[in-house]
Amino acid sequence: MFRSIKGLLSKLLIAAIVLGVLFVSSDEFTAKTEVASVVYGYCEAPLNVRKEMDVDSDWVAQYPADSTIVLLEYLGDWYRVEGGYVSSHFVFDSASIDKLGIVMCCADIYGEANTDSGVIGYVTEEEVCRFVQKKNGFVELATGGWILENTMTFDFIQIYDYPETVLTEADMTSWNMPNLPIQYIGTLTERTKAKGVTTKGGLYFKNSIPVYDIIDGFAYFPSGRNIYKMEVERFMGFEEVGPLNQTLAAYRTVYYTSGRGRKHNIELVSSILDGTIIESGATFSYNNTTGPRSAGMGYQIATVIENGQYVEGYGGGVCQVSSTIYAAIMHDPNINVTSRRKHGLEVTYLPYGMDATVSYGSIDLKFVNNYPFSVKLNVFAMDGVCMVTLTKVEQ
Repeated sequence: MFRSIKGLLSKLLIAAIVLGVLFVSSDEFTAKTEVASVVYGYCEAPLNVRKEMDVDSDWVAQYPADSTIVLLEYLGDWYRVEGGYVSSHFVFDSASIDKLGIVMCCADIYGEANTDSGVIGYVTEEEVCRFVQKKNGFVELATGGWILENTMTFDFIQIYDYPETVLTEADMTSWNMPNLPIQYIGTLTERTKAKGVTTKGGLYFKNSIPVYDIIDGFAYFPSGRNIYKMEVERFMGFEEVGPLNQTLAAYRTVYYTSGRGRKHNIELVSSILDGTIIESGATFSYNNTTGPRSAGMGYQIATVIENGQYVEGYGGGVCQVSSTIYAAIMHDPNINVTSRRKHGLEVTYLPYGMDATVSYGSIDLKFVNNYPFSVKLNVFAMDGVCMVTLTKVEQ
């Protein structure tokens, strides 16, 4: 009886600490949360901590892939975290991480959902853990192993999320734009800020921007999982994209926050692919064109998705290029995709379901050119931007 009361008091004390000591201090930030609590986000891929709120600023640390991040303050395009700032566009919200818990005391990790399976590790007090499921009084951790359910609390976790934006009629049209083809390529002569449509805040863009549509004086375009808009007068001009034009298809993704190895791999494979000619009736194979991803081919080690998990491997990042190609051609009626598989986990650089994973010797991206003329694949990657266009080859 005494032990039960003592245990209950301990849990209440820990709950009070979680609610009190870990309280987020920023008035604007906490005003948007329903209860006083520490605010968490999650990064799917490695995420750099910048010294200042600028993508060109030096990075002082890096969260590994699959990290839970304590968010101290929301600043539009950035979150303030311990030691610096991270881009808010690469931090997932509650839709992506609905299974988190706080460990109330040091606990053993078991190999199976029973104490007889043997201890394979431990978790420390107040550690935030992602979990897969609850079963027979145990919790399966996303990182592997099981811990007793009564060693965790699930009541004081809040993942920061904004309420839905109140959208105009034009915005509502753009909400489903990932299902539409790119219709224009807009050109910006200088770094210009666009307003978020499906996200709060804005983001800076420059150079060539693939645009979904132009509605009521605004150009709507994608970046990562979100859609942005900008006044058309800010663009130097627009080029029409489609089967009747010189540029047949286009798409753009960004990799600003990638580590050095991943950036190197994206830029290397893009240089290999750039300028590939696909004859009328011919089949393009990503793997056959690029070859194996190995140290001997110049690739570096970076994070890759393998069997639904993040691991280190040569060529991490090449799937972003294959995915950007797929996003460009997926709506082209004269390009027939014959081989494509999405990743086992969601990616951050494209809307859900628009990616295409590759693995040399097994998983490939292939498509047939059904145009009555040859087409050229143009792939450009520099300064954190990967741009893909498919253009007509003049006879």
